[in-house]
Parts: sequence; structure tokens; C-alpha cells
Amino acid sequence: MRIVAALQGNLENEMKAEFKAATEGVVRGINRAGEETKTALREQLRNAGMSKLEKTWRSKFYENGRIDAAAAVWSKAPKITKAFDVGMTIRAKNGVYLAIPTFKRKHGRNRVSPKNWPSAWGKLLFIPGRNGKNPLLVTVKKYKSGRQKITVQFILIKQVKVRKRININRVRLQMRKRLPEIIKQEYDKAADAMQVRERSFSGTK
Repeated sequence: MRIVAALQGNLENEMKAEFKAATEGVVRGINRAGEETKTALREQLRNAGMSKLEKTWRSKFYENGRIDAAAAVWSKAPKITKAFDVGMTIRAKNGVYLAIPTFKRKHGRNRVSPKNWPSAWGKLLFIPGRNGKNPLLVTVKKYKSGRQKITVQFILIKQVKVRKRININRVRLQMRKRLPEIIKQEYDKAADAMQVRERSFSGTK
């Protein structure tokens, strides 16, 4: 239909319109593909019970010269994401322990670890592990009555096995397969919109 219109009308104008529609298709298609990829990766984390991490997936659209538009999708927590993508065993460095906190609170904006433990929260004491149990880091609060309250702040372990719970490559391959169709859909929308505008300007129906 568009070729016939070009033969009947102004070929140069039709070619310009086609190029413009193709450019819009690429721009909108790439932008949409980036957003859909980010959404799919976030959905994987939600389905894996890791909704607190879903917002670490980010995307950015680069219009560039329009016909060579690009989109980037990345994680702000790449090490954590990789661990759950491939499955791995995380070991303590230099023979020390990994400290697993038993609390959710923060000190300001920082996550609390034994290295930056606020002194105002009490002194951390090391309790050796016995009978196969893990060592602990605890705080002790003493009362005037002589009673003591011992609170476990960290559980110390030599290693932790993270099982595979997401599949980033599957999302990447699915989007690679769908990208041509997405661009075509956006091209068709742009071309149809241009035809509507042309008919409106010419007064035809």
C-alpha cells in the first residue's frame, strides 16, 4: 500500500516519511525493550521472594542519533545479583568469619557490621561455638539488680551457600528474540499515525 502511494504521489516525500517512521520505530522500540527487560528482571526477584532487591535493577535510554538508539539495563547490587543468578558458595576471607546480623536496623544510612558497630549500642563480645554451634557476637546489658540481658547481634559462619534463584540470561535471550517484533510494532504505530496526520492535513477521509 505504501509503495502504491509512493508511485501515485511524491516518491521523495514518501521515502522521507518511511525513514521517519522507521526511526521512530527504532527509538520507541529500543526504549520499550529496555523498560520491559528491567520489568522482567524485577519480576524475577519478586517471584524469588527477593522483592527488597527489585529496585536495584535500573535502566537508561540513549537516543543517540535516533536510528542507533540504545538502552542499558544494570543492577546496583551486581555481586548479590550474580550470586543468586549462578549459585555460589561465599567464604570468609583470610580464615575469619562472615557476620550474619540478627537485626534489621541501620546506623544512619549505613548497614551495620562488626567493623562499624556503634559504641553507643554496647560492646560486642565474642562467644565461641561449642558442640557444632556457630560462634556469636553478643552485647550484654547489665541492670542494677544484677540481672543481665544478653542479645545476639551477629551469627558467625565460615561460609554460606547461595542457591540459584533467578535466571538473567533467560530474560536477555527472550528480549533478543522479541526485539525485532517490538521495533516492528512501534514502526507500524508511527507509520499509521503519520498517515492519519497526512489525511487530516489534506482534508481526506
